[in-house]
Amino acid sequence: MEYFFAFSAEKKIQVLEKHAEKRLVMAQDYAEKGNNEKVQGLIQNYLQVKERQNNLLEKTDKGEVLGAVQERTIEQQKTMEEIKTKIDEGGKQEVIQVQEQVVNQVVKRVIDVNGSEGATEFLLGARNGTGRGSGSGCGW
Repeated sequence: MEYFFAFSAEKKIQVLEKHAEKRLVMAQDYAEKGNNEKVQGLIQNYLQVKERQNNLLEKTDKGEVLGAVQERTIEQQKTMEEIKTKIDEGGKQEVIQVQEQVVNQVVKRVIDVNGSEGATEFLLGARNGTGRGSGSGCGW
């Protein structure tokens, strides 16, 4: 409902970010309870929300909006790493695929706006879950 009252692309992007993060928090809760089926459904829903957000990102040229999405996406990679430690192998592979898709969507937009240097910085942060090029990594 909040999405429908957000009129600008920037506001809709922010609302979708909240929705995406809620899906991940719920997926993490289900992962801790061992409910792989619910985790997979929420991870797919997260991907759908991020795809909608990416479509809106193409309609805005505001770098600060993209920067916020980059930062939150890196944080979301950390959550997905935690989820992967608590689910079965099939679920892990699905999470990895979603991670790749989401990161690739954001990278494409970063390249469009900031060039390849900005994309390299984002990829290091997303891969390591830190934004600074250090950490455990997500395995891709």
